[in-house]
Amino acid sequence: MPEDDERPVPREYCAMSYDERERRLIVFGGWHNGWLDDLYALDVSKIVGPSYAITSIDPPLGQISGGVPITITGVGFTQMSCTIYFTPGNTPAIGQASKSAPSVTGNFVSETELTALTPDFGDKGNCAIVQLSFASNDLTTTYAEFNFFLDTKAEKSLCYGPGLMQESCAGEPVEFLIQARNEQEENRTSGRDNFQVTVTPKNCDPFDIPVTIEDADDGKYYVKYQVDVECEVDVRVEYQDNKGNWKKVRGTPYSASFIQGADPKVNTLMGPAMVKNAQKKIETLQAFMKETHSGASTKGKDLADVKELIAVKDSVEKVYAQNDSTMLNLDQLDEQLKFLQANGISKDKEMKQTKKLFDEWNTLKKTAKETKKEIAPKVEAESKRNIATVYKHEEELKQYILAMKKRDFYRYDTGRDQALQSLTNVNGEIVDFQNKTDELKYNAAKFEHPGAIESSEAKITEIQNEVTLMQGLWDHINDCQTIFKGYMDNTWEETKTDDMEEEVKKLERTLKGMKVDKKCNAYVGILEEIKKWLKFLPLCGQLRDPSMRTRHWDMIRDKVKSQFVIDANLKLSDVYDLELGKIADDVEEICDQAMQEAKMEKTLNAIETFWKDVEFEFTQHKSSDVQMLRLSEENFETLEENQT
Repeated sequence: MPEDDERPVPREYCAMSYDERERRLIVFGGWHNGWLDDLYALDVSKIVGPSYAITSIDPPLGQISGGVPITITGVGFTQMSCTIYFTPGNTPAIGQASKSAPSVTGNFVSETELTALTPDFGDKGNCAIVQLSFASNDLTTTYAEFNFFLDTKAEKSLCYGPGLMQESCAGEPVEFLIQARNEQEENRTSGRDNFQVTVTPKNCDPFDIPVTIEDADDGKYYVKYQVDVECEVDVRVEYQDNKGNWKKVRGTPYSASFIQGADPKVNTLMGPAMVKNAQKKIETLQAFMKETHSGASTKGKDLADVKELIAVKDSVEKVYAQNDSTMLNLDQLDEQLKFLQANGISKDKEMKQTKKLFDEWNTLKKTAKETKKEIAPKVEAESKRNIATVYKHEEELKQYILAMKKRDFYRYDTGRDQALQSLTNVNGEIVDFQNKTDELKYNAAKFEHPGAIESSEAKITEIQNEVTLMQGLWDHINDCQTIFKGYMDNTWEETKTDDMEEEVKKLERTLKGMKVDKKCNAYVGILEEIKKWLKFLPLCGQLRDPSMRTRHWDMIRDKVKSQFVIDANLKLSDVYDLELGKIADDVEEICDQAMQEAKMEKTLNAIETFWKDVEFEFTQHKSSDVQMLRLSEENFETLEENQT
C-alpha cells in the first residue's frame, strides 16, 4: 500500500469496494498508461458515519435546568453503553463531541428507540444539537435539534379568570387560567409543566371539589371546577419544580365565592365577569396610585411637623410594601385584556389605561425612591429625638413606681374606702401614661425602633398589676374586717369558736397566697389582725369549756382587772376587749386547772354515787363474839381502784 501522503494517479477500470466495518473505500489497480497493481484505502467514516443513526427527539424542547424525559428514535441502536451529547449551538460535532458539551446516559429500549433525561444546560444558550455514540465510538453524523427554555417559576407565574372571582354561578363549571412564566417574567410559550390546583370550601361543611387542568401547550393551562352550593372557597395553585418540590404560584391562595341564581355566563373566560373585573381593577389601581403619589410627594409639606413626616414616610413605605401585590394586579389585568383581545373581544381603551398604569407605577416607584432619600436625614433626626423621649418617659415611670410605694393605699390605717379611692386615682394616672406610651410607641414603630418602648410598656404593666393586686388585698381586708365585725356581734353563748377558727385560718391562707409585697404595711396589718384572732379564738374555746366555775371566772376577772358578767347579754366583743392575748398563759393555766378540778369532781361524784348504796355483810368470828365486815369480791376490787 502506498504511503499515507501519496495520492493515487487517475485511472480507469479499477476494482473498488466498501469496508463497512472500518468505513473505508478500497481501490485496487486499474489502467493508467498501463495496468496498475497498487492498493489504496480512503477513510470515509466522517462522511458516512457509524452504523447507528438518530432521526428525531421528542419532545424537541425542555427546561434549561434539565430533567426532562425524552425519547430518541433512530436505527442501529444496541445495548452497549450509550452517551447522548447536547452540543451548544446549531453546528453538529464531527467524529468526537466537544468536552464542553453536556451529556447524559441513554437507556436502551429497542434498536430504534432510546430514553433519557435532559442535562442541566446552565448558561450554554437556548439550543443544542443532539448526537450520540455507543461504546465511545464516533458520533452519529445525523442529529436532532433541541431547544431549551428558562424554567417556569411559581413566584413569577400568575392566574386569572372567573374561577378566582366573587359571586360566580353555583352549580355550573367555572374556569380560570394559569399563565406560566420564567425567571425573566416572560410568558412561557410551551407546555408540559406540572401544576396542581386544590379548591377548599370555607365556612361550611367540607366536600370534595374535583379539578381538571388542560395544558394548551403554549404556556397557558385551562383550569375548570364546579361548586354546587353557595359558599366561599380557597383556590390553591402550586407548581412542581425540577427538584420535585411543590411551590405556591404567585397570589396563592385565591378566594372565590358562589351564589345561586347568577348568570352561568359569568363563569366562562369569555363572559361578562372578565370584563367587569378588568374595569374594576383599573379603577381601584387608578385611585390607589393617585392617593399614594400625593402622599409620597414632599411638595408643599412641612416636614418639620412629625405627623406630616410620618405621613410621607408611610406613603413611601406603602409603595415598597405593596409593590408585589400591585404588580400582580397589573400583570393579571394585562393578561386578561390580552386574552380577551386574542379572542375577539376588543378592549383598546382598557389596554391603553393598563399601559398607562404600568408607566404610572414605575414613576411612583421612582418618586418613592427619591422621596425616601430626601427625607432620610429628617427621619434619622426625628428617630434620635424619639428615642431620647422614650428613655425620658421610661425614667419617669421608674420614679413613679418608686413614689407609688409611699402612697396611702400601702398603709393599713388608711382604710379600704380611702385606699380604693387612691387606687382609682392611680388608674387615671395610668391612663395618662398609657396614652403617652401609645403615642411614643406609634412614633417608635414609624421610625424603626419599636423595641425601644418595650421597657416603658413593661413598667406600665407592672403598675397595672400592682394596682390590681392592691385592690385585691383591700378587698380581702374588707372581707376579713366584715367577718370579724360579725364575730363581735355574737353573744358569748352562741359563739362557735371551732367554726370561727377554721374560717379565720382560711382567710389567712388566702392572704398568704396573694402576690402582693409581703412587707407592705397593709399586708402586715391585716396579717397581725388575723393572727390576733387565731390567738383569741382558741382561748375563747377553752373559756367556754363547762369546767369553768365561778371561782375560775373570778380568777380571770382578777387577771384582766374587769368585773364582767357571764350572762345572755355578754357579747364576744366584750370578751375581745379584755385583750386575753396579753395574759394567754394565765388563761390557759386557769382553764387547765378548771378542767383538772372538773375531772376530780366527776371522779368523786362517781365514787360517792357508787359507795352510798353498797351493803356490807356481817359475819361472827368463829372463836369470839366479834362481828367481821365482808364485801363481795367485785366490790372489793372497786374499793381497791377507788383508793388508788
